[in-house]
Amino acid sequence: MSGEGGIQPEPTRQRLPDTRPSTTHKVKIHDKAMGTVTVYITAGMYADGKPGEVFVGIGKSGTTLNAMISSFAIMVSMSLQYGVPLEAIIRRFAATRFEPMGATSNPEIPLCVSIVDYLVRWLAQTFGHTDVLQELEVRGTPNGE
Repeated sequence: MSGEGGIQPEPTRQRLPDTRPSTTHKVKIHDKAMGTVTVYITAGMYADGKPGEVFVGIGKSGTTLNAMISSFAIMVSMSLQYGVPLEAIIRRFAATRFEPMGATSNPEIPLCVSIVDYLVRWLAQTFGHTDVLQELEVRGTPNGE
């Protein structure tokens, strides 16, 4: 879809203010092969309460997994700041499978099939999009496909 005269409009990045509210969440994922992995999630919010940035780290710093998860969180943050709806991120990445996976220490999200799966489920729960998860479960379409 083109703008006026066939020119594409430049995407606009909505940066967060220098001081903003945030929430931090800690969860343990009990994976049969990897053991217990501690995950820390921090979501920074705009003044209206919508998320605009996400940081994810795992207890095993310096690992490839930690670097990949951190990079994924940066991409989620940039996507949100450029206007990608949180619902679209949830739809695409819920049920993404890779280790670690298994039971969690969060009774509201008792199982996950990856850190990415847990992250988007937690974002859905925290920011009022549980309906998207329910819709995906009813349709049986992981990853929104």
